[in-house]
Amino acid sequence: MPGKLRSPPTRFLLEITMSLSTYDFRSEVGDFSLMDHGGLIAVQIDAEGTVASALLPAYPSAWERAYLGFEDVVEITESRDSLKLFAPELERERRNTIYKIPIDDYEYFLVENREEIVGRDSVIYLHQDPETGVVLGPIYDDYTPNCMYDYLLPASGVLIWHIDERVAYMDYTGSGETNFEENTLQWDQYRLFIDLEEASCYQDIGVYYTYGDPDDAYFIGGNETFSPTSCPNSNSNTGGRTGITIQTLTAPGDSMAISVENEFVMAADRLFFGFTPLAHPFIVDFDHDGKDEIFLTVEGYILAWDDDFSKLIPNYDNIAHITSFDTTYYPFPVIVDCPGYTVSPLIFTDLDSDGTDEMLLTNQRNELVAYRFSDENSDGRCDLFHGFPILFEDEPVYHPVVLDGGIIAVPFKNGKVRIISFSGDIVSELDTRGEIKGLVPADDTILYILSARAKGRLFRYNIATDELELLREFPEEKYTSLSGIRKTGTTGGEFYLSFLADGVLYLLDENGETYPGFPRDMELSSFSEPAALNIDGNETFEIAFSGDNKLFCVDEHGVLLPNFPFEADSTISTPPLITETGLLFSVEGEAIYCIDRIGKIIPPFPVSSSGGVWYSLSSGNIDGTGRDEIIFAADDGFVHIYKGLISGGAKSDRFGRNIDSVDVELPVDATSGKPVITKAYNYPNPMTDKTYIHYEIGSGTAECVTVRIFDLSGRLIDRFAGTTHTINDVPWQTRNRAAGAYICTVSAEGTDGKTDTKRFVIAIVK
Repeated sequence: MPGKLRSPPTRFLLEITMSLSTYDFRSEVGDFSLMDHGGLIAVQIDAEGTVASALLPAYPSAWERAYLGFEDVVEITESRDSLKLFAPELERERRNTIYKIPIDDYEYFLVENREEIVGRDSVIYLHQDPETGVVLGPIYDDYTPNCMYDYLLPASGVLIWHIDERVAYMDYTGSGETNFEENTLQWDQYRLFIDLEEASCYQDIGVYYTYGDPDDAYFIGGNETFSPTSCPNSNSNTGGRTGITIQTLTAPGDSMAISVENEFVMAADRLFFGFTPLAHPFIVDFDHDGKDEIFLTVEGYILAWDDDFSKLIPNYDNIAHITSFDTTYYPFPVIVDCPGYTVSPLIFTDLDSDGTDEMLLTNQRNELVAYRFSDENSDGRCDLFHGFPILFEDEPVYHPVVLDGGIIAVPFKNGKVRIISFSGDIVSELDTRGEIKGLVPADDTILYILSARAKGRLFRYNIATDELELLREFPEEKYTSLSGIRKTGTTGGEFYLSFLADGVLYLLDENGETYPGFPRDMELSSFSEPAALNIDGNETFEIAFSGDNKLFCVDEHGVLLPNFPFEADSTISTPPLITETGLLFSVEGEAIYCIDRIGKIIPPFPVSSSGGVWYSLSSGNIDGTGRDEIIFAADDGFVHIYKGLISGGAKSDRFGRNIDSVDVELPVDATSGKPVITKAYNYPNPMTDKTYIHYEIGSGTAECVTVRIFDLSGRLIDRFAGTTHTINDVPWQTRNRAAGAYICTVSAEGTDGKTDTKRFVIAIVK
């Protein structure tokens, strides 16, 4: 009888969280979830048109079944050509009904096959208890029970669910309890805990008054593809590209087939390090076998994975990954226990010239320690290198620098630098009267030191003569570390130094003299270390750094490159990593970006950063293919590895400084007939009505010289020919020019058509 029909509140008996919004009871995933409107689907129950709700609730969604343990979840981390996907209501032995495709450990897609009609008949009946009137479930006409709870679904086919477990750990109400505990998972319509990727491309559910449409499922004949470029797309909730493509290969049915492509996530064992802030990754081929190993410094430990992701030093250590839902144990690849947390980056160098690197660091126990990658006493840890540790009375800072001839320079917080032999003997002791900010070796005998206390000081130390020379002082208070730049490929191999201080960018020559166009006030409150590169392939270098929410790239005369600075929506959380592909960096809480020489994002970037990147990005050739992978430690506690996104090796280290301190390769062959401009500037500068363009051609023969003048927008305002002597002074009349800054380029073309170009800034005052 219609008035006596009853159905128990199934979704409340399950005691799991709601998939609708408990804030305003708005449907978020519609009829496809039992814990949303799927538990209230209405059905006509008699010829008079009487409608009743909740008599035939929808089958639980993939996440609900997985959480309740109804079915096994199969995780897919590699590309697969064909995967069978069975409807969950089938009366069968266990088959694959839920696939999990991870973005990271907290965000993933669940894929399932939901069918309105399953099994032998397209007509079902409801079995009502004659005594109580309670509906007991669906049956066939012969009273045989069946499991067709999805009979009233609006669609059949593959459903793709986007799960973001980070939402579960948030606290929308500010009560001190998580969203999961308070059942507030679906309050933020723009970042749901569980969301249905509606294949129709229209986000109807939760926006309009609808509970689902026939084209919300994926199937042959409808929308077949879910990818980074489809609608909807497979991007993470922070907007990063995941590289995941799910292709539906069949029409709706009890059994369907899908394919999965993972564009760039490297299939690796789960590299879990724990929820430790400021985890520092180092990618080093310490054994010189052509494949890099992964090192990570975390609080109290140094971890290391071999190139096959096994423990570098075998041991029995494990680490627990504990969540509200489960506890999982992972191998913990400890190679060094650090009772005093490490304070320096790891330095890898071959101390004993045996062809294999040792690892050098300083720690908060005031020790300089060196380790060999061996375990002769079988304690599961690296062996100490003979003669170490070396104990100091003072506290080390920054990191030691290994110099040729068996010498190590160790900086200290009190401003001292000790020059130490590998045997531990102190060769010399220097006092800079300030906290050390950077050490940069220029060659085998010259070491530059930047220190700061109230003001900055730049020193040059000659190891051969044991002389410490104060080159100059600076007025600023806050300094980055020092970056050295050597222009390899040029005549003489000029050497430069760069750093930022209170947002002011400096570029100095080897004598500490300011380079033309510098210093330049970038007006930044926070900033990374500068790193040099040759982004545009010409004969000059550029300097890249991040500050606040911007990425900067200037030429060697302080002029911003076109379309720089690149401006992100949030703070740029890592210094730029210089790669052959472009400038690689992470935006806080969003994604990883790569920018080319004209400030444009390189596809397929941005890519997902798995929530957040701890401290810095790294790159390395782990698989030995010659094409680098991107490696980073994320705030989910795992090391993530992306493949196929960048080519070649990194040109700066994971702290934004140049590898080997300095070298920037420039395409200049000093032995060819190509002209090389060794100097280019104007005098006077600034000037009012007239200036002279001075340039010198150091080698090669110039067939012709062209001088061009641009305004700061890049518009050409003047062009004229120059002389082709060794030393040249060409006048430029500026009587009719407005006051301001202008960019001058001098280009010398040789008989073979090759050209050398120099740029500098001209200032006009009126």
